Amino acid sequence: VGGGMELVGKRSGGRWGRPKPGDVGRNTSVGPAQTCDSCLDQCVQAGAKCAFAAGGNVHVKWGDLTRQAKLHPIEVIAADGSTTTYTYSKVITDVAGGLGQPDTWPDLATTLEQIYQASKGVQLRLPAMQPSDIEKYFHSSQEASNAIQCADALVPRNEAIYTHLAVTEDRRVPYFGRIGVFSMMPCAYWPTQAVKPYAGPWNRWTASPILIINNRF
Repeated sequence: VGGGMELVGKRSGGRWGRPKPGDVGRNTSVGPAQTCDSCLDQCVQAGAKCAFAAGGNVHVKWGDLTRQAKLHPIEVIAADGSTTTYTYSKVITDVAGGLGQPDTWPDLATTLEQIYQASKGVQLRLPAMQPSDIEKYFHSSQEASNAIQCADALVPRNEAIYTHLAVTEDRRVPYFGRIGVFSMMPCAYWPTQAVKPYAGPWNRWTASPILIINNRF
C-alpha cells in the first residue's frame, strides 16, 4: 500500500527549499486510502460475513465512527473485562496497519464494529484479540526504515512545517494524509542526512533495468 518511486520524492524542493518529507513527496498516503475504500467495498459485497456490514452502510458507519473518535476517545470493553481506548489517531493507525494484511480484514471488520457500537454506548464484549506470533517478539522494522530513509533524505527541520503539512495532507487525502507526514518526522532529527544524495539528471538510461515491485488491495 505504498507510494511512488524514491526519485519522485526527492527531486522537488517545494516552498521550503528542501524536498517534502519522503513519504509526502512519494504520495504514499494515497495507497492506504484507496485500499481502505476497497476494504469497505468488499465488506459490502461480503454482506453478513463482514461484521462491519451489520445494520447500515459501511462507508457511512466509517465516517460516523471517525467523527466520534475525533470528538472523544472511545472505550471498548472485551469479554474478560479488559479495555482498549481508541483515540482518532489509534483508529486510523490500527486500520492503516491492518490494511497491509488482507487475510486479517475480517478481524479488522470485527474490531471496527466493536468500536462503532461502543461509540453508540453498546459494548459487544467480544473476546480480546490475541497478539500474533510476530507481535510476541521485538522487531526493529521502524528503526531500520528510518536508518535507510533518513540517511539518504533531505527533509525540512522545522516542526511547524510538519504541523502545516499534516493539516493540508489530511484535506487532500482524508484520514490517511497525515500518516505520510509524521512517519518521516524522525528524519528531521536524524544525526546524518543525505551523505550522497542523487540530484539528477533524471533523463538518462540506467546501466541495468529497474525492477519495481508493489501490491495493492
